[in-house]
Amino acid sequence: MDHHQRHPLPGTKKQALIRAQPTPPLPNLKARGAGGPPSFNNLKSQIMVQNYTLSKSALILATTFAAGLLFVNVYNTLIDAVNWGSNIPTSIQTARDYYKTLTPAHFFRVLSPVNQMLTLLALVFSWKAGIKARIYCGAALAFAVSVDVFTFGFFYPRLETMFVAPIDSNIDVLKAAWSEWTNINWLRSLLEVLNLAFDFAALSLILEVSRPELRGARI
Repeated sequence: MDHHQRHPLPGTKKQALIRAQPTPPLPNLKARGAGGPPSFNNLKSQIMVQNYTLSKSALILATTFAAGLLFVNVYNTLIDAVNWGSNIPTSIQTARDYYKTLTPAHFFRVLSPVNQMLTLLALVFSWKAGIKARIYCGAALAFAVSVDVFTFGFFYPRLETMFVAPIDSNIDVLKAAWSEWTNINWLRSLLEVLNLAFDFAALSLILEVSRPELRGARI
């Protein structure tokens, strides 16, 4: 018998053992439920969760501010406006003296833009949540902006007549301005109710789709 057959070289035996071992199967990405690399899916999921969180936070704040604006405006109609018109022109002069330092306008000029900004942020962050979320947030933003457009176009001229123009110029004009402001302010409150309602609808929807079992669904 040949010497090499009885005593095979060490390297030959090792190579035979390596060839005899089965080749490990390739990883099955579909079995993991991945439509792409796992790291990409994790990043995508994290971004989605972050957007839902930011959208919820913005909507909670927007709903709070919208409710505050609504109730203060109703208070203006039920309390302030009644006092303004109780004994014109004396009651108007009393209101002017009371508002020498600050007026309700200082409140609305701060909170109203903040409410609009928060609603706009909610619209941006919830854009991928689906068409309903976009419609609700967009409608809330539209009503919030329409309140300010209405305020500048209709209410400011009448406030100018009541609180800036000379009182003794025309009492009838003063009474007309007060009456128009008081009656039409209910329409402004209605716009604020719609703003608040769509904020609530958008918030409820975002809370629903952000549940773990529904996350990523489009509604």
